Amino acid sequence: MIPACLPPRDVSRPQLPPPPDACDTHAHVFGPAGRFRYADDRSYTPPDAPLAKYLGMLDAIGFARGVLVQGSAHGRDNSAMLEALKQQPDRLRGVAVADADISRDALREWSGLGVRGLRFNHFFRDPDARPFHEALVRANPEALVWGGDWPHPRVEGEMPDAGHLFELFQMWTPDTATQHRILVSNPAKLYGFPN
Repeated sequence: MIPACLPPRDVSRPQLPPPPDACDTHAHVFGPAGRFRYADDRSYTPPDAPLAKYLGMLDAIGFARGVLVQGSAHGRDNSAMLEALKQQPDRLRGVAVADADISRDALREWSGLGVRGLRFNHFFRDPDARPFHEALVRANPEALVWGGDWPHPRVEGEMPDAGHLFELFQMWTPDTATQHRILVSNPAKLYGFPN
């Protein structure tokens, strides 16, 4: 049996808003399942988390931009993500999943829609997160971006609050110039958003 994920929880507004043009660089859109099928070999079944819900989360936190990362529940079918990019070309970019035999024409088409990368995974558990974050910020803040992983697929237990996750970032990165670099300047450069 494929386990089902809990739906994302309501978002709390951060006490301190992000800088203008802040970007969430890791989120997913899922479904609606009636339109965008989930892969038969998936390891989890997410709740429907369509574009409108994601945009509502961005608006609640105060983020102007977002990057959608192809969720593994849809397998290599990037349709839900690509449709979202078509609907919000000024606000969204994407990271897709592709087979080795993807054509150059398909990659060009995806690029025209806003896809700027292909997906790879790494995982860190909570106790390791803060020291790892601080080491990365010290070593090379020019290469960092922030992503909330909304709607938090594959979370066991209580679902995180995206607003609280952003507040953790603010606490762990107290320098506002570094926050601006990670939230605005770096993603704009990496994903081709206008400055």
